[in-house]
Amino acid sequence: MGDAVSLVPSQPPRAIVTEGKLIVRPQVDHATLDIDAQNYADQHPTEPVIVISKSKKLLYFFKNGILVNDYVNWGDYEPFFANTPTTIEMSFPVPVALGIDQQGNSTALAGPKRKAGDRRTPEGEYAVCNKRQSPSSSFTVFLDVSYPNIQDAEAAFSAGIINKARRNSIIQDNVIMQQRFAAHSGGYCPSGGPMGGLIGIHPQAAEQYPEVIIKEATVSAGGQYVTGSDWTFGCIAIENRHARYLWQEAPIGTRILILP
Repeated sequence: MGDAVSLVPSQPPRAIVTEGKLIVRPQVDHATLDIDAQNYADQHPTEPVIVISKSKKLLYFFKNGILVNDYVNWGDYEPFFANTPTTIEMSFPVPVALGIDQQGNSTALAGPKRKAGDRRTPEGEYAVCNKRQSPSSSFTVFLDVSYPNIQDAEAAFSAGIINKARRNSIIQDNVIMQQRFAAHSGGYCPSGGPMGGLIGIHPQAAEQYPEVIIKEATVSAGGQYVTGSDWTFGCIAIENRHARYLWQEAPIGTRILILP
């Protein structure tokens, strides 16, 4: 596993060949690095940081203030390849899929999540409040996002979506969560009730191996692998490889900034 490097190439590698397999990644212009994303990472230079831009439909991952742009041994992240050395590119930012409403329209630009059923992605400062792994589920790994935060609770209370007792409960949940983070005593996520919840970062869908390698190898030049359109209920979906990388490299308590 290599460390992140400071180089942000103007023309990132599109593909590499390893073990006779062509590995292709989506075309993402690293020159579009959001200044707000880098500024947030600079504010936390000793921590891993996740930044999501809803308008740009991109997820950034920083280590020590540096945008991750590296090659890794896939077997370190996917057990299926543990005994098969396979080097793949692990570069950010990466495309995301966000929520759609009941009519199938994207909610990416509809504003922050406020209540259950609005299928929107939250906006603001959060954290990875828990991590789950279930090979038999639709999403093999899941990083819980700590929605709702205190600002979400205050906004929902002001709008009449929740009552004072629920607001106070959410505030207390956030306090307990931060205490758990400080004590390194495991995950704890706020409970939103009428505000909804179960927001997380996860793979686009369950993958079968080794077919995932074949799928990635058949992406046409300039195309996108699996993240071509929004489809979630408010979660952030990314490629399987990046989700598994984050699941290992972003510990519980990792800061998340979600920009409009």
